[in-house]
Amino acid sequence: MPPVATPMQIYQAPAPKWKSLKNRRLQNWGGVVHEKGLLPQALPSWLTKITDRICQWTGLFPSAINHVLINEYHPNQGIMPHQDGPAYFPVVAIISLASAVVIDFTPHQRLKGQEHTDPQDIIESNCSQKLEGANEAEPDSSSLLLMPCSLLIFKDQAYTG
Repeated sequence: MPPVATPMQIYQAPAPKWKSLKNRRLQNWGGVVHEKGLLPQALPSWLTKITDRICQWTGLFPSAINHVLINEYHPNQGIMPHQDGPAYFPVVAIISLASAVVIDFTPHQRLKGQEHTDPQDIIESNCSQKLEGANEAEPDSSSLLLMPCSLLIFKDQAYTG
């Protein structure tokens, strides 16, 4: 995938847009997610260009992308396994900008032992590669290496499972 955002666009965000969390910094664009959904706010034009391009290029999003989280991780940082809430369903896109990143997918506890993930639900783009030997003891788990400027889109059962 050709470069979609420059570090300058991301780092020139106003200081209040950055929220410091354990092991990362975060920018939240498009509104605030709460238990009843999204309180929407318009995306900046530089981000809308990116989200529109992803929608048009993939055809996988049922409507315009309305929410973007930008995470900054330094070496040896990351977040624990988690499941995003319903505000992000049915499609999630992850772009790795500056460095490679490993994404681990583990089935939800309620689905272990059931057939639940269609490989077509995981879309890899650019230089994404399946890590050989990753999680072989538990075949329902998998890891993906996203190279810089890679796009990963997952949806439906890959999202919920």
